[in-house]
Amino acid sequence: HHWAPCIRFLPKDLNTLDFVLRFETLAKDWEELRTKAGCLGELNKDEGPRLLHESKRNYAEFYKDSKIVDLVAEYYAEDIEAFGYEFREVIRMA
Repeated sequence: HHWAPCIRFLPKDLNTLDFVLRFETLAKDWEELRTKAGCLGELNKDEGPRLLHESKRNYAEFYKDSKIVDLVAEYYAEDIEAFGYEFREVIRMA
């Protein structure tokens, strides 16, 4: 399930969620959640997933092929819409 769309694991009504953390702003979101909850530990970046900019591979290279872009956009369409992402705009900037 590593690459499964997030929407599969969430309630149909996202408004029932108290908080959504975004990977691209994980440190900031975690601190906000810690403040609200008042009991969570520190975010240990050494134990978490590697950030995209730390990877030796440039993820944007995968999106040079329009067929791949279309497949990814279709597979994650519900996530892209539910979380307010602009997938094709991000790909154009990559």
